[in-house]
Amino acid sequence: MRRTGLILAVAGVVCVAPAGQTAPGALPEPSFTVPGSLVGLAAAGSRVAVAADSCEVRLARLDAAKPKTSPVNVRGLPCQDPDSAHLIFDLWLGRRGVAAEVVEAESPHSEAYSLWKGPLPSGPLRE
Repeated sequence: MRRTGLILAVAGVVCVAPAGQTAPGALPEPSFTVPGSLVGLAAAGSRVAVAADSCEVRLARLDAAKPKTSPVNVRGLPCQDPDSAHLIFDLWLGRRGVAAEVVEAESPHSEAYSLWKGPLPSGPLRE
């Protein structure tokens, strides 16, 4: 009996929706892409910083006609070593600087965090 009531309620909602509405348009093309999975996102004004699981941090100005990304120099981050258990955990962006929190989780029983920061537009980031 409960299932029948739920089906009727959903059917009632579907019937109330106007039939004359058109579907929204397609999404615009992306401003930029990064390899890997997104692990951090920060914005300050028209600037955006994104961090990927590949230990790559990129910056973009979204107010430009064609936003271009430039990699932030993150040499020295421990997550650049392919055998390490380090990851970028969080990301911050300010007017003049960028910072990344790095987590090391070598075992399920312990974690270590470090903060790396540097000047814009390209660093270098230091612990």
